[in-house]
Amino acid sequence: MTKGIPDPPCCATYTFGTCNNHHAPLFTVRPGVFAEDALVHAIQLVQQVYQATTLSREEVQGDARRMLGGAQLSLEMIEALLNKVLDGLVLLPTNPPAPDRPGRLEKPIRREDFS
Repeated sequence: MTKGIPDPPCCATYTFGTCNNHHAPLFTVRPGVFAEDALVHAIQLVQQVYQATTLSREEVQGDARRMLGGAQLSLEMIEALLNKVLDGLVLLPTNPPAPDRPGRLEKPIRREDFS
């Protein structure tokens, strides 16, 4: 009897930060990271990029401003999708417990908030 569904890749390592392969990777996503932890971290990263995009948008005009506005909308959609996936996970108790989910994006941010 043959198995219809292949086994998922085990212990795959995902790397980034190679500067277009000019050196070995600086960072890696380790195997064994819980999906919940990875999703919470991804939500935090999306929120940080959203805030940086918002600040950048204040400094530019014309097409660049419109492109950054599109990027903001895309980031909001990504955050919503990540939260929906996180809501759908069957979460098991972990030791240590998973990090708290970040709150929704706070917008708009103002440059004065960082002075």
